This record gives sequence, structure tokens and C-alpha cells, in this order.
Amino acid sequence: AAFRLAGLVCMAFQYEPPVGSGRGPQVEAGSAPTPGLGRVASFFGVFHLVLFVSAPYFNPYMRMAGLDYRRISWILAAIFPVKMLFLPAWARAASRYGSRRVILVSGMLTSILPLLWAAPGGWVYLVGVQVLNGMVWGGIEICEIPYLLSLMRPQECTRKMAGYFSLRSLADCLGALGGDLSMRRARAWG
Repeated sequence: AAFRLAGLVCMAFQYEPPVGSGRGPQVEAGSAPTPGLGRVASFFGVFHLVLFVSAPYFNPYMRMAGLDYRRISWILAAIFPVKMLFLPAWARAASRYGSRRVILVSGMLTSILPLLWAAPGGWVYLVGVQVLNGMVWGGIEICEIPYLLSLMRPQECTRKMAGYFSLRSLADCLGALGGDLSMRRARAWG
């Protein structure tokens, strides 16, 4: 949560092109600024790294809460229809206020979500938390790529997006490996 908050502070000072009329590209070819691209890509990379460090803990946490796999599956499934319902609302907000602002708002809200998982409650409460996850994560997911693209010159998009997705995949992999390693260490100590 601390890294998310620190990243959001950094994102608050990033350049965002003005929101256009909605017709055609918002940035003319060759005129898009790229200085903040590395910081924004790094922010998302660290964001995914931290997310995937915590991922291996999900099922053991659910099992410690006394849930069977059927209920765990319901909890996991709750996020998808909610995202589908809220993605259009986030898209309208991004069209009106800009991708950067939507990422700031949804990013701030994601930093609160882990606290909700830690609160005691039954499986219905956890489904509710997962519903909130779907609402909040939809904002990040729908605005991440358009915001990154707005920071690039059109002729560089393919190369830079390939680099970004490589960084993100590496972060996901390292995060999952780090989470697994920390889980193994915790078992050895516990």
C-alpha cells in the first residue's frame, strides 16, 4: 500500500495532454512529450510487481478463513461482471477528465482495498470486497494503455509498448516468484 501511495504522488506531477474533443488523435504526430514515460511505465511495473508478490497468499488466506474452494471460486468470479458493468463508466470519466485523473482516483482507491481484505468477515463480506475490487480496478485497466500511448510519439508506440509489456511481464513474474519465496520462508519460520 505504501508503494502505491508513493507512486500516486509521483503520478500527480506527471504531464497529461489536454483532453481533446473526442475526434481523432489528441496529440499530433511527432509532438507528444515523452519525458514522463519512463516514470509512468516504472510506476505501473512496480504496481504489478507488488500486486503479484501478494498473489500467492490469496488461496492460503481464504483457506485460513475457513472457506472451501466453491466459495473461493465465487469470490474470485465476483470481480468480472462488476468490471464489465463499470468499465463504460470509467471510460466516460476518462473521456471527460482524462486518463491520468482516472488513474489517480482509481489508484488511490486501490491502496485502500488491502485494508478491507484484512478486516474480519464472512464469505459474503469477501464477495463484497471483491465487488469493490472490480469497480476500482476497472479504472486502472481501462486507462493504463491509453495514458501510456498519450505519452508517446505515434512512430514510437510499437517499440515502446513492446518494452512496456516486457517490463510488466517481468514484474509480474518476479512478483509471483518473490511472493512464493516469501511464503516458503514464512512456512519455514512458522
